[in-house]
Amino acid sequence: MNDSQNRLVSRKLKVEDGDQKPVFNQDLIKKKKPLLKPTQTKKKSNNEDLLLKILNNIIFFAIFSYVVFLPAVYIPIVPSPLNLNKQAFLIFFVSIGFLAWFGKMFIKNQLVIKKDFILVPIAIFLIVFGLSAWFSQYPEVSIWGAFENEHWSFITVLALVMIFILVFNNLSKSGIVKILASIIASGFIICFFAVLQYFEIYILPIQAFKNPFFNTIGSFYFLGIYSGFLFLLCLGSLIKEKTSIILKILLFGLALFFFFILTVVNLKIIYVALIFALALFCGSLSIRPKKNKNGGIQLIMMFFLILGVLFLIRNKPLMVKNSLVEIHLNASNSVSVALKSLSRDSLLGVGPGNYVYQYRLFRPEIMGDFWQNDFEKAYSYFFTLVSTTGVLGSLAFLFLIIYGLYYLFKRITQVNLNKKAESGFFLLLTFGGGWLYYMVIMFGFNLNITLLFFFWLSLSLFVTSGSMLTNNNKDLITSESSPKTSLVFSFLFVLVLISFISLNYTFIQKYASAYYFQKALNKQAENQPLQEIGDQLNKAISLNANKDIYYNQMSRVLFALANQRASENQENLTVEDSDYISQMIKGALDYSQASVTLNSNNSKNFQNQAHIYEGVIGVLEGAHEKAIDLYEQALKIDPKNPYLYYEIANIEVIKFDVLMSEKIIELEKTQKNLPQDFQIPEDIKKHLYSAKTNIEKALAIKRDFLEPNLLLTEIYEREGEINKAIDQAQKNKEISKNQPRVIFRLGLLYYKNNQINEAKQEFEQAIKIDPDYANARYFLGLILDQLGNKEMAKEHFIKIKELNHENKDIDKILQNLNQGKEALAGIQKNEEKINQGIEQNDQQEDNMIKKQDDQLQIEKNDQDEDFTENQNQND
Repeated sequence: MNDSQNRLVSRKLKVEDGDQKPVFNQDLIKKKKPLLKPTQTKKKSNNEDLLLKILNNIIFFAIFSYVVFLPAVYIPIVPSPLNLNKQAFLIFFVSIGFLAWFGKMFIKNQLVIKKDFILVPIAIFLIVFGLSAWFSQYPEVSIWGAFENEHWSFITVLALVMIFILVFNNLSKSGIVKILASIIASGFIICFFAVLQYFEIYILPIQAFKNPFFNTIGSFYFLGIYSGFLFLLCLGSLIKEKTSIILKILLFGLALFFFFILTVVNLKIIYVALIFALALFCGSLSIRPKKNKNGGIQLIMMFFLILGVLFLIRNKPLMVKNSLVEIHLNASNSVSVALKSLSRDSLLGVGPGNYVYQYRLFRPEIMGDFWQNDFEKAYSYFFTLVSTTGVLGSLAFLFLIIYGLYYLFKRITQVNLNKKAESGFFLLLTFGGGWLYYMVIMFGFNLNITLLFFFWLSLSLFVTSGSMLTNNNKDLITSESSPKTSLVFSFLFVLVLISFISLNYTFIQKYASAYYFQKALNKQAENQPLQEIGDQLNKAISLNANKDIYYNQMSRVLFALANQRASENQENLTVEDSDYISQMIKGALDYSQASVTLNSNNSKNFQNQAHIYEGVIGVLEGAHEKAIDLYEQALKIDPKNPYLYYEIANIEVIKFDVLMSEKIIELEKTQKNLPQDFQIPEDIKKHLYSAKTNIEKALAIKRDFLEPNLLLTEIYEREGEINKAIDQAQKNKEISKNQPRVIFRLGLLYYKNNQINEAKQEFEQAIKIDPDYANARYFLGLILDQLGNKEMAKEHFIKIKELNHENKDIDKILQNLNQGKEALAGIQKNEEKINQGIEQNDQQEDNMIKKQDDQLQIEKNDQDEDFTENQNQND
């Protein structure tokens, strides 16, 4: 008997203590009945295999859906048709994929997660980002996202990290190849559509799409960044050996197509990022063994590398097309805001998505014509991150980037280029280059939700490819099947299921609220009844009670309803009307206060409430003081905004007018006419002094700010300083760059000061700029009549009649002119009233111009269409 047979027998023998005689164990001889019949075991195994196969397919389908459909998603039923819909798409399919993966482990009764140190920096970044969102100045935005800024929300980052985990733990090499092919194929369709749009070949019969710069990625610059990524994937795919010549020609042709697009976009940072990625390609190919080198591919890489350098130096687009240039906050101002933000909110910042609050607080001194823009992102993704997530967020992100670079270069140099590894090396290099490309752009420009998705996807794909090539497939956690494991799995699976159901249910509510908010905006744009707009806003608020902008808009609707009722029944106001107006005003104030309570760091909320109090000065006791107090609170969080000082000055002028009206009414009760030596009481005049003080503060920030300069002219008029008013109006004309309303006001001052020729010249200039300017034609007609030129005067009043058919005074004026009488014969006594009405109309026009962006308009927190500073600064 040999040794192996001896060992076999020894396992079947039982040796009792003190007895060396072998005794057979009878239990081992007995036949044991199987727990399940062979057919049952086989059937169960087949069912499990089928279910596991289905779950694997669901996981791959979820990942495949992101790649193919996410860039194309555009549904214009919410205020953020690109980003919000893509965020919804991410959350939904991440939930499906993650539940399928967890269900697969649940069926196996084994918890298996692949091990790699890169999970540590990813986890740290996610945790720090989450803490910053949780302790944010406005958690609603930081956790769920603001319109057009959904990529800065914690939920989005969480979804992207979960995509990384899904890819890393489930994709095989063949799966990665399929994903690569899908990215290129879907990318070509999207970019081809964008090219057709660019050349104004509109294949979709939708009016909103008929814009040469519309695409489903985002802004025109974002399209260029996306094209650069696709270009790299095509070049990287050429590295794969045993690829047919037809496929290589196709890939090269696609690379040229994508390169053409990015040269049309001509964003400098794209060329810089491409140079880094192509340098990685060339360097990695140069260190390959001679038998694996492909000189033709290396020449192609070098050719495009040189081409990228040349286009970077040239700094001109391949094709020039008139367009609005997308320009953002420049680098120097971004650094300045970031450093000041770190000094104030050092550890976790103000919370992701809240960059605009830091910008308002540390608004740069010199912003040119873009001083009034509230920038909602910095020059780059990184500087935005620094300003919003503080030191910890910045360090966590840098840790992820540095380790990602270390991992990439380590894997490239470690790969053993044998035949087995050769087929997958191109995946590591291709997606590693794509990730490096996005990483460079993040330090020199911004990303939206689509581009951020491909940043994380590239990271997961090159890490997965690298782990395969280096046989780094050890498990972090591997739990063997047992009753205890089964119990734990059951608990975890239920917990995960409830979490995902809760997440999706909450998100659906928020999405539905955005849908109703967009309906309200659409109705407002179509001039639908205010009540219908309010109904849609009520639905939005009922579904998401944490969005301050909903309350803001609702307060404006209610205040507009109050004004509407007051104007409709101004002469015959009933008790019912008064009660209705009071209720609407009270509701407007309540909703505006709710927005302030929700987000006291948003100066716009204080401004909105101040506008309402401003509108009821003279009606509601204490409204004047309350409005000023609200603007002063807004100044605490937006101290360098000259518009706020101007608004305080305007309120003081309104208060002056109200007190003067009351004083005149009081005097008219005792005297028929005001005494000629009437002097404005000091307790009333002090409001004009305060107004001038605040105007000086506004002009100290921005000297050429037109609105306070215009208001200063009106103050001089009220003080009776007509010559000062004329001097100021002349300065306004220089500032305004030939705005007809400013020229008209100068002419009106000349007219009141009996400087007829000067007035005539100004009115003629205003009409030359705007032929339909009825006010200027009215006074020019009066002047021509005074100068004896009745025929020319008649032409102007005929034109006014064409513009305003219902003006009976114009009919009388034309009748007088036809009869050879003075234009205002019979209506001379109304001239002062007419002049006052014209001035009031112009003031209302100014107010509408100032506040039109505030009325029922969405405050977008990172607009891709921020048109600021100049392109050279941006580039």
